[in-house]
Amino acid sequence: MTPLSASSTRYGVGEPAKVVIDTNVWLAAILRRERAACFVLDHVKGGVLRVCMSLPIIGEVVGVLHEMGLPLRDLKRGTVVLIRILCGNSVFFHPRIALEACVDDPSDNVFVDCAYEADATIVSKNTHLLELDSEISSRTGTLIRVLAPEHYMKEAMMLGGTVT
Repeated sequence: MTPLSASSTRYGVGEPAKVVIDTNVWLAAILRRERAACFVLDHVKGGVLRVCMSLPIIGEVVGVLHEMGLPLRDLKRGTVVLIRILCGNSVFFHPRIALEACVDDPSDNVFVDCAYEADATIVSKNTHLLELDSEISSRTGTLIRVLAPEHYMKEAMMLGGTVT
């Protein structure tokens, strides 16, 4: 069983656990090659995790890249590639409810709303989201976990995952 979902079975067997990945985890893995964030993305690539995505999340990622100083013309060129990377094995959800759970940073609500609709866990480095761990229920009534990449990696290792 993965640390994300009681319905998932051992690594590589059964349905992948559903996960919403915060922008800061994508960037930590892709730009800074942080070990735990890379571990999470390796589990996505390996089929252990299934990314849950929404249009507002893609907008958040593109907006952050723009704020980081990526020129808009480069952003337009890279958007198709970025969407393929983010959405290659993703399941899309269209959140119908705005929970407004993250009062301290409302822009993070896109991750909470998607996790609510998808019945998924959130992986984030953001303290505003991490404070919400098991405080909100998904649409099915399951508590939404919010894990830092390091916490996910630690739990996965205890359950038989490997560090790549």
